[in-house]
Amino acid sequence: MTQSSSFWRKVIYISIIGLLLLPLSMLGQPSTKSAGSDLPDGGGVLAQMRQQEGLAQSSLGDIDPASETMKLATLGLKGVAVTILWDNANTYKDEENWEAFSATVNQIIKLQPNFITVWEYQAHNIAYNVSVEFDDYQARYDWVKKGLDFLIQGLAYNRRDYKILRNLGFFYGSKIGRSDERLQFRAMFRRDRDYHEMLGDYIPMGSEVSTLYGIDNWLVAKQWYDKAEDKVRDGVANLKSSHLMFYKDAPSQLRNCAMDLEEEFRPEEPARRKWSEALEAWNEYGNRALLTSWETELRLNDKAMALEELRRLQGVLDQLAPGVREKLLQERRKNLTPEQMAAFDKEPNKRTLEEVYLAMEAEGIVKVDDQEVADQVPSAQSDEGYRALRAIQQAAEDLRRVENYRSQTNYYYWLNRCEAEQSELNLEARAAMYDARALNEQTILTTTDQVDPLTGETTEKLGAKEMYEKAFDKWAEVFEAYPVLIDGVTAQELEESVREYRLVLERLVEPFPDPFVLDFVFARTGTGEYAQQLETMSNENRPSSGGQ
Repeated sequence: MTQSSSFWRKVIYISIIGLLLLPLSMLGQPSTKSAGSDLPDGGGVLAQMRQQEGLAQSSLGDIDPASETMKLATLGLKGVAVTILWDNANTYKDEENWEAFSATVNQIIKLQPNFITVWEYQAHNIAYNVSVEFDDYQARYDWVKKGLDFLIQGLAYNRRDYKILRNLGFFYGSKIGRSDERLQFRAMFRRDRDYHEMLGDYIPMGSEVSTLYGIDNWLVAKQWYDKAEDKVRDGVANLKSSHLMFYKDAPSQLRNCAMDLEEEFRPEEPARRKWSEALEAWNEYGNRALLTSWETELRLNDKAMALEELRRLQGVLDQLAPGVREKLLQERRKNLTPEQMAAFDKEPNKRTLEEVYLAMEAEGIVKVDDQEVADQVPSAQSDEGYRALRAIQQAAEDLRRVENYRSQTNYYYWLNRCEAEQSELNLEARAAMYDARALNEQTILTTTDQVDPLTGETTEKLGAKEMYEKAFDKWAEVFEAYPVLIDGVTAQELEESVREYRLVLERLVEPFPDPFVLDFVFARTGTGEYAQQLETMSNENRPSSGGQ
């Protein structure tokens, strides 16, 4: 090959490249600001399309010159670069090289500032995985804050997205308030005034986040969730999550705050106020129109109305076939065993766990389907009966959907608990339990007489044993007044207290009381000794494998 031909071939290649660069330049020309104007010009075709569709960097968030420079430097291999950096970050974490880890994470966000998953993943990595590598509580807390700060940085680059705001709500709530170190973290957070001042640039930091004891992490979390709701309400972001779960987050933080205040401090007025606010917020949530997966709207508080409508329509059908439903019901009751009959007729809140199962079996046996009633409507009124049946089926489906959504959030339980926790009776029960545990920790196990050295007067000071018993008596009254709490976490929380009480009795060489004041609660939930008894009964009633 001659030198001349090689030269001309290079000229041709260069010319072709030059010709290709011309349309590429027209397509990819960035938008720029003209002198004396705050508005960018149109730029190339791609820049104009990004502007029209709201995908331009300026539409999504702040423009970081360093970030844009790094993107250009990768020469179109940004994805490869991010993958390598991500692997490096995990390596540095495993090696506990925290300085290199932090630097690498910062490089990742420079390359992908609008990729929400980067912010979510790495913030979780820092706050949850890196923080636990340290033994000192202060060091752990500092790394949790670094994870939170990392997420906050992402807000500037993603102004049209609500997910980072939701994650901030989750992290401030659960990481500080639900971790193994929650007591230490919550105390540190309350005292962290410099950090509170920084947060004031993003969320309100006044009475909205304060209790008598200081700034509360759960109330801070609620503010982040509120901001996420604001973005959706104002049309800045499109809600792609489940409405049921999205709108549950903010009101849930108030009850979480109230529960932790009761655990950390002697339950008094501050906790009562938070429960009151939680009830109001939970009711507002129940009255909110929620878009369902069936592309219809429902309200959690519509159950009573939906049930009333179903019964009204069943009454219309019963009028077309008088006495049919009751006749079928009475015939099927004859198929019940005496045990099933007794459980079925017993007040639901008074049933033991075994009776709950028996009642469920009985309900399945005696149930009268609306179709059976419609089948016995006189032929002259069959059209009316058919229309009534269709209306009943639709009303039943509407009720089923409301009940399904309520069960997913345990709505009814939390509504009743928010109300119950405000009562004087509940506050007394929790205060007595708090005092019992304090006495137990001080090893003041039983009541003693104390003599005043000055007056000589003798006063009785309750010990842990008697205070536990006082608390259990109060709790029995609470469950009698609010039986719905028996089937929720409230009853489960008492199991630990009962175990503590049993240990106190063992140290005093005293027997566990029989009957116990909370027998009806644990018989209902099937926990503790009652679960073992139920299992024994079940084994005794199980048929042998050999047969006859």
